[in-house]
Amino acid sequence: MTGDPQAEDLRARELILENDARLQLQLDGAHVGLFEWDVVTNRSRWSTGFYLLHGLEPNEMASYELWRGQVHPDDIAKVDAEIRRVVEEGEHLDVDYRIVHPTGELRWTRLQAQMARDPEGRPLAMRGYCGDVTRRKLADAALLESEKLAIAGRMSAALAHEINNPLEAAYNLLYLARGLASPGEQADLLDQTIEQLQRVSEISQQTLKFARASKPRLVNVVEVIESTFRLIGPKLTMNAVEVKTDFQASPQLLCSPGELQQILTNILNNAAEASRQPRMVAVRVREHCGGETSDSCAVRITISDTGPGMTPETLRRIREPFYTTKNDSGTGLGMWVVQELVSKLNGKISIKSTIHERWHGTAISLLLPMNADIMG
Repeated sequence: MTGDPQAEDLRARELILENDARLQLQLDGAHVGLFEWDVVTNRSRWSTGFYLLHGLEPNEMASYELWRGQVHPDDIAKVDAEIRRVVEEGEHLDVDYRIVHPTGELRWTRLQAQMARDPEGRPLAMRGYCGDVTRRKLADAALLESEKLAIAGRMSAALAHEINNPLEAAYNLLYLARGLASPGEQADLLDQTIEQLQRVSEISQQTLKFARASKPRLVNVVEVIESTFRLIGPKLTMNAVEVKTDFQASPQLLCSPGELQQILTNILNNAAEASRQPRMVAVRVREHCGGETSDSCAVRITISDTGPGMTPETLRRIREPFYTTKNDSGTGLGMWVVQELVSKLNGKISIKSTIHERWHGTAISLLLPMNADIMG
């Protein structure tokens, strides 16, 4: 079946030009589109690739308004400003924007164009091309997040290291003051101060251990949980949070005790901060064997709270680095750290949450293999 020779010839020329544009934009196989916009008559002409790139049907009438309707609402102001600048006084347009496809999918597009003018400098037409750069944008974003996390890790380790010396000096001075204090309220206050400094020292040491990735060994899971409760005890008391435990087993797990405590501390801190009447955090430990051999056994730790619960959006993004719902008080690294450490143990995390008016709260379940080969 043969088609219209003129249409086929036009499409062949379009493909050649689109391929040239693909090379200009350094794309590899993504859709590329050509366009021409007559500024005087406000008429546009698009190649077939331009329609496909923007999720439009090739039989639709090309127009500036139709194209603008595909641009993400948050990017329209930027794109309009750039186009207006080039029309008024510029020659070259180079701008990135997101496309909203009919399916709801978001894709990044890069547009480059030249402005043609008459001898008096009045704008006549804009001609150019655009291409899909989503993969490049995602790669750049992932690299940026990785660099931010690396910097955050180095800063936290350096800060913990610098804190240790003055912390030790303060501890020694308080110990001397405690020896000179007479029995009574003054001595009790000094004892409480020394205890709190010991907690700060433990947190500092845990931060350094986390940065150094200490070697795994067999640890008692329940003992680590109870140690974590002692570590965050003041926060639980301050928030009037009741703790309920259900340890039907006391399993041994091959891991770094500091890293396991880091996991538990992040989750329990979030649970304590989120809980509301009745303020309660529950921790349950079970041995979970899913097969006939001991090699398939795992430890399941479930931590639940009576907080307001998480919205579907928060639940979807909770493990992203730097995502937080705590405004200025959160770093957005807590659950990301938990995810990384659990993955290191070849474990799994499942999160269930509800925002129902009467039944609300969040439950986080950790499934950690008891005989997994993990990184040292």
